[in-house]
Amino acid sequence: MREIKFRAWNKAYDFMMDIEKISLRNNCVYFDGEWWEDCELMQCTGLHDKNGVEIFEGDILKEGISIGKVEYSKSSFNIQWFSNKDFWSAWLEHHSEHCEIVGNIYENPELLQEVTK
Repeated sequence: MREIKFRAWNKAYDFMMDIEKISLRNNCVYFDGEWWEDCELMQCTGLHDKNGVEIFEGDILKEGISIGKVEYSKSSFNIQWFSNKDFWSAWLEHHSEHCEIVGNIYENPELLQEVTK
């Protein structure tokens, strides 16, 4: 059974947090001895890229010349691939070992802006 892990983007201070606890009642996350509000949660997919790095929702992946972002949709993790103005979706589990994480949608949005113009 895989471990369920999350990370969170702190919108108020613009930084990524590896969180320890989540409070759904208060919509807060616990990080570094404090409870934080106004965060975007991202679940770990349980998969790794070609370099052995864990893949989370919101990660930006590159495979060859294609670039895409990881999303959770319809009970599975998918990659929303972008190429010029075209886009398509694929199951992450079929591509993860061939991809490399190059950033995420919060810290590196410019990586997707070029291909989605």
